[in-house]
Amino acid sequence: MGYQDRDYYRDSYTPQREPMKIVYKIIILNVVLWLANTLITPPQIYEVRDPSTNRTYKIQDSGAITETLSLHHSDVYKPWLYWKFLTCGFAHSSENAWHLIGNMLGLFFLGRYVEERYGAKQFLGFYLAAIVLGNVFWIFCSWMNGTLSPNSPYCLLGASGGVTATVILFAITYPNVTLVLFPIPIPMPAWVFGLLLVGFDMYGAMHGEGLMGDNVAYTVHLSAAAFAAAYYFLNWNFTRLGAFFLGDFQTALHFKASPRIRYHNDERYDEDDAFLYKPRSQNTDMFSGDDSRNYSQREKDARLEAELADEADRILRKISQTGRDSLTRAEERTLQTYSELLQRKKR
Repeated sequence: MGYQDRDYYRDSYTPQREPMKIVYKIIILNVVLWLANTLITPPQIYEVRDPSTNRTYKIQDSGAITETLSLHHSDVYKPWLYWKFLTCGFAHSSENAWHLIGNMLGLFFLGRYVEERYGAKQFLGFYLAAIVLGNVFWIFCSWMNGTLSPNSPYCLLGASGGVTATVILFAITYPNVTLVLFPIPIPMPAWVFGLLLVGFDMYGAMHGEGLMGDNVAYTVHLSAAAFAAAYYFLNWNFTRLGAFFLGDFQTALHFKASPRIRYHNDERYDEDDAFLYKPRSQNTDMFSGDDSRNYSQREKDARLEAELADEADRILRKISQTGRDSLTRAEERTLQTYSELLQRKKR
């Protein structure tokens, strides 16, 4: 019996229609909200009189839906509106469709691979956390430069924080993958593209409008890039956050720690694959029942087999939570080795 015959593995991989990727759901939600704002609650123009100069100004809002979802400076003084730190990441102005198109293209082309690598729940949690933390940093920077006040006209909207974090995480995870910039076909490694993106944002943050036009929250982009790097190198985990928003409250509220796996140095293991069993020879198969081996060796073999089984169970639990694509090559080989071991014992 191989590991595929175990109940929870078989249940997880019963042939069925693959669910829609989280990336596609995020894109659909952003597009639907933009269309609803444009068609149902289009932007309005208001006349405002300045009493100090007695002059009248025309002001255009972003539409009722977008205005409701956007994060304004004044919202910081209203704790009951803190949900806008998240919702503003799904709001885009009807005046500039390219803002929405650019964000969604980046998410579509690169976000799919990030989700496949880290799993749906992990990716969703990462994406939402990037939006919130980027917006918090924007508010902090506004407070530092003195523009944060209840009467401030500034507001924040757009998915740039989550998208930038996704792009940078892709560049760190797959640094040598060749990307072709749109619309100019310039091929370059992903790590170079990531550095250029961060460089443009740093230039824009230091020189006002910069190279990317005005009304751009460069501080959000930079904080999102830093968050992506910290997530990767510090091995942060947002599976529970993603599970919560997907309605999987059992996973979101599960706080029991996974059992620790003990690693043993043994000549049968690769240095990089601690649980990859390597038979010495046909005559010294660990599970052949050879009576020539002493009791201590059989005891050691049994312990190693038990640890291999524990590691296989851990990997299968990982598959059930984050998907098969989240496994490393070492974990894939460990499962294959354990399957061969079980089949050998069955003979």
